[in-house]
Amino acid sequence: MKQFFQPDSVALIGASGRDGSLGSHLMGNLLSGYRGALYPVNQNYSDIQGVPCYPSVESIPGPVDLAIIIIPAPAVPAALEACVRKGIGRVIIQSAGFSEVGPAGEALQETCLSIARDFQQMIELTRALAMIPHTPAHCRTAVITFSGGAGILSCDLLEEQGLKIAEFSPETMERLERVFPHWMPVSNPVDLFPAFGTRGPLQAYRETFDAIVGDPAVDAIFMHFIVGFYGQFGSMAELKEAAEQEGKSLVLWVIGRREGARLLRRESEKNGIPAHGEVSRAVECLAAASRYEPRGTRLKAGPG
Repeated sequence: MKQFFQPDSVALIGASGRDGSLGSHLMGNLLSGYRGALYPVNQNYSDIQGVPCYPSVESIPGPVDLAIIIIPAPAVPAALEACVRKGIGRVIIQSAGFSEVGPAGEALQETCLSIARDFQQMIELTRALAMIPHTPAHCRTAVITFSGGAGILSCDLLEEQGLKIAEFSPETMERLERVFPHWMPVSNPVDLFPAFGTRGPLQAYRETFDAIVGDPAVDAIFMHFIVGFYGQFGSMAELKEAAEQEGKSLVLWVIGRREGARLLRRESEKNGIPAHGEVSRAVECLAAASRYEPRGTRLKAGPG
């Protein structure tokens, strides 16, 4: 949020030199108080109030933290797409003419939201691909969860994306059986809730992770975690190191109180573990990693 309220650079799309216009008012407001780099955008001007003006956001030199859009509503989707191409991740739309004007405006608003969602998904996928080792196609995934329902949903989503639910080795099954009550059959997804009462949540998580991470029949581990319900789960650095030593990909789904979840996600990603607030987004990122082939691999597969 810092770059919303304290951006180092701002593009004003729809800046104007015409007195009385909204674009002129916003330009004046920014010049009177903002101290960062200001880039007015309007193809009809070479400069506005002494500030160089650019014909498009893509012609602005250097990065832009925030774009403010004040143009007619029908032109906003194209402006958003230009912001995506420029890599601007924060946008404030000041234009009117969306859901408040009826069905046509609602459709226009949904188009803008769709562009924003696609951009956010692209950012998260890119970040995840940078942290997830190249996983094999149809990678065999183990799900460690606190809820049977969440585990089943995860498996459904994984299979929809073409990934496989791992079948644990006999050695792993034997180790997992020691974690759970005798009446609880072990399967994948691994529902830890019955083990919380006998082992305690943190020990149940750790023993289960340790049993699965060394299984040669597992390519990736998808862990679910509730922040604030049973304390902090060990060291993210230790989990990442263990996964890397065994050649496993590790992805987290984190839910719970907003601030706690944000801190855990930041700690996870600092240690190279992608963490997501939506189970479907986590699965999409894992699936994208499984479909990715380095350029050299593709070239070797070609004729010659």
